[in-house]
Amino acid sequence: MAIENFFTTRFTIKGLEDIEETDKEEFGEESNIYYCYFRVFSGELESFFDGGTREVYQIWFDKDIELKQGMVVVIDSVEYQVSSVKNNDTMVGRNMSGNKHKKAIIYKVV
Repeated sequence: MAIENFFTTRFTIKGLEDIEETDKEEFGEESNIYYCYFRVFSGELESFFDGGTREVYQIWFDKDIELKQGMVVVIDSVEYQVSSVKNNDTMVGRNMSGNKHKKAIIYKVV
């Protein structure tokens, strides 16, 4: 079965954009609508900066989508920070040429 059949959750991406006439950046408007497979990564709350906690999730999505660490993913109006992105072209020595995709670890602070 093609992995694309599991990409049923809609998401958008917010990237950093320069603020004119400054040396600062801000997150821009949401862009195109994409689809992913969205799931809880560990189910545990993790400690995060100065006593805060975060929930960690994983998304799988099309290999052609430009998503990078530091961007923001919006799913059902909830913003998630992108922690890391990995290309998945092979899996445990098996050629996954029909199922090439990317995985991202995302989180929200709670």
